[in-house]
Amino acid sequence: MILILNLGLYIFFTLSLAFVIKKIFFDYYMKLEENSLLPILIVLPFSFYFSSILYFYNLILFENLKTSLIFLEFLLLISFIYIFLKIFKKKYKRKIKKQNNYPTNFLHFFFYSLFTLNIFIFFIKSIRSPHGGIDAIVSWNRPARFLFRDGGNYWLNNFKIEENFNSQYPLYIGSSVARNWLYLNFETTIFPIIFHLIHYFSVIFLLFYSLRIFLKQNSALISSIILSSSVLFLQISVNQYADIAVSYFILFSFILLVCSQKNKKLELDLLFLVGLSIGITGWIKNEGLIYSISLISSIIFFQLLNKSFLNKKNYFLIIGFLIAIIPTFIKNIFYPFPNIFLSLNFKEKISFFLNFDRILSVFKSMFTLFFTGNNYIIFFLLFLIYLIGFKKRVNFEILKIFCLFFLFSTSFIFLVFLQMPYDSIEGIINAIYPRWQIQLLPAFLFCIFLVLNDKINYKKKRLYF
Repeated sequence: MILILNLGLYIFFTLSLAFVIKKIFFDYYMKLEENSLLPILIVLPFSFYFSSILYFYNLILFENLKTSLIFLEFLLLISFIYIFLKIFKKKYKRKIKKQNNYPTNFLHFFFYSLFTLNIFIFFIKSIRSPHGGIDAIVSWNRPARFLFRDGGNYWLNNFKIEENFNSQYPLYIGSSVARNWLYLNFETTIFPIIFHLIHYFSVIFLLFYSLRIFLKQNSALISSIILSSSVLFLQISVNQYADIAVSYFILFSFILLVCSQKNKKLELDLLFLVGLSIGITGWIKNEGLIYSISLISSIIFFQLLNKSFLNKKNYFLIIGFLIAIIPTFIKNIFYPFPNIFLSLNFKEKISFFLNFDRILSVFKSMFTLFFTGNNYIIFFLLFLIYLIGFKKRVNFEILKIFCLFFLFSTSFIFLVFLQMPYDSIEGIINAIYPRWQIQLLPAFLFCIFLVLNDKINYKKKRLYF
């Protein structure tokens, strides 16, 4: 009976917060009325983010007491409800008009059949390997066990044992998993599986929903089919790695950025949410900070071209980012842990940066992987652009921002590779590159389909802000 009560309490807090967040994002900012459960499930990662932060604060302030966590989550839910009722008063009742023709029906059938098959494969593989891949065991699920078992007393000592796992990693997954176990009062491998399945589901349907708002359903379905057909995207989800969660918030950042371009009345609010969304990636993986700085720099760069740097847009963007990285800042500054990948001192780093042979080796490895690392989706989309052509009048700026974002993030990652304390890092690059590709793939699909010519649609587009 107590187990059912605790589980019900966990589900109530998680879904209630997701419901309010859904009302803010979909009903207010995207001006879309959708009364189904699907949009609530799509925004669940945002609910996990806020809940994981509360779990972390509860850990360091109240030694992981369940009663204090419940109280904090209740306050968070009340705060979101108050903000929604106080600020977001205006209601929108615009619905997306569904297409009903043979191509659309066929694409719907194909997409849902493929997605159902992927879910079946996901569960089969997860049953065979319930703890996920080796990195999930070492870097994500084991920290969750330390957080849950130690009850807030000795968790710092556990995280300082460098041989156990990469203890410098952020705690989005670890805190989310440990939070579930705290409510249940026992550990289970079922929740990490469901947790990563939710992210896999959310990314695909977020891509579908977002493109369905700006384009027709055919474009949304084709992009979702391409993403669902990625074996690597599915395998990383099965492995319980953090890369799918990173891709979710990168994608959401670009969606909000497009909304800000189309809705000038809410532009400042949306840019704040862009900064918040991309900043969340820093609480998921270390490279999330690279993506955050890269996207913010890309947006500000185009503001500079328009000779408008010191304006409210940039302020709101940066403020959103700074708020999102507060838990990351607290963990890294007040609770520093060993980082075996960035352990060189300043003098050693300079010598690595000035080593021409090392620069050439890292550049060659990254360049070779880009053209040989199973980039079939990228080349397929480039071929699709060649056949269909660009739609330069609408949303072309978002693709330019993504290209600059890609260039900045690649450059930063290149610098990180340079300073790693290994004589040969080709193996590390080979291991990291596929995940890096998956992190950017959903946002890349979103930006590409926004600028494709309307030849892939069957009716005149009507749904613009």
